[in-house]
Amino acid sequence: MNKEEINKLLGGEILPLCTMAGLAHRWNMTIQTVYQRSKFDETFPKSLPSSFILDGIKEKSLYMYKDVLAYEQLHRIGPAADGPLEDIVDIVNNQKISNTEKIRRLSMHALTRNQIAALLNVKYQLVANTQVKSGIDGARERKKSNKN
Repeated sequence: MNKEEINKLLGGEILPLCTMAGLAHRWNMTIQTVYQRSKFDETFPKSLPSSFILDGIKEKSLYMYKDVLAYEQLHRIGPAADGPLEDIVDIVNNQKISNTEKIRRLSMHALTRNQIAALLNVKYQLVANTQVKSGIDGARERKKSNKN
């Protein structure tokens, strides 16, 4: 599967963005702590201009995922603390690792459980169970399902 096929499967070009609350969840910090970092740390990722509007997102501070990864590597926090994350295409195409390991690696990216299940052609419940067993918190997913 190549990048074009993945984008088609996911319904368009992946434009991963992070919110302030998403960063707090990702880094296991309070929103207040992340906010303070954003104000006082010059290396903190710059938020997108306020003119950048996405339908359905009410968050004022949106951060590009690639900038967040660079910040994590610099400060050794979050999933990218130990180095760059593996490319999504490489994970999906790697025949030497199990689906469980693929789920664990894809979970480090800004992908939902539904997207991971679609990429690997597995059931949503397998992704959810694997994330729970691996200690990957699915709070973001539970919030989404509670709203529906």
